[in-house]
Amino acid sequence: TYAAVVQQSLGEIAVASQDVARTKTRRSLTISVSPSFAQKWLMPNLEAFYESYPDVPVAIDRTNKVANFKNDGIDAAIRFCASDDGFDNLDGVLLFHPRIFAVASPAYIAEHGALESLTQPGAHHLVDGLYKFKEGAALHLNWRDVVSGNQIDDASRYESFPDLDQALNAALLGRGGALLPHNMIDEEIKSGKIEYANPESIPARYKCYFVSPSDARPNSDLIAFRDWLVDSLRKYRVEED
Repeated sequence: TYAAVVQQSLGEIAVASQDVARTKTRRSLTISVSPSFAQKWLMPNLEAFYESYPDVPVAIDRTNKVANFKNDGIDAAIRFCASDDGFDNLDGVLLFHPRIFAVASPAYIAEHGALESLTQPGAHHLVDGLYKFKEGAALHLNWRDVVSGNQIDDASRYESFPDLDQALNAALLGRGGALLPHNMIDEEIKSGKIEYANPESIPARYKCYFVSPSDARPNSDLIAFRDWLVDSLRKYRVEED
């Protein structure tokens, strides 16, 4: 009947109006991420998330500061840590366990050759990068943790930089072989700017987690973003996970 058609149309208009209202009032997800991970992986890959979820706005807070999730406006954080033991009142979802590779520029490898092994680098120049924060410094493997015996000559064959980004830049400039996590070097490997100086790899001492408040109200946008991360970073997971 005419009345039934009108009623159905009014119902559809009401639903459409609600959808528009939700879209206008939809709050951005604010995700806290370390500057290095944001620059090297998240920002270059974020477009893939928008292809599946074009109406979910995401704001990236690039910082290493600890989020309290109470008055800082942060919905979730992507953090690298040894385990999820310290996630009190938080939900920690494992994203991946990095592996550490030795990499160098093509020019360096052409001149000096590849490393015979990670534990026996021979006369190669070695480049290290440290975390900026005290709590993270002990977690990253550097050459002194890997090389057997007393083979590192500080004066002529070893350089240490304040962070991993500078170590990567040094490797790109041909200053030696750097130990870096594979998620950080993907684009440079694909573009040919750096190469694996040896096929061996070592599991990192830390893992990558998606952390959010356990007492927060269910948020379908946040769940969608988390699940996208889990799926997208699956290629970096290793067997021991």
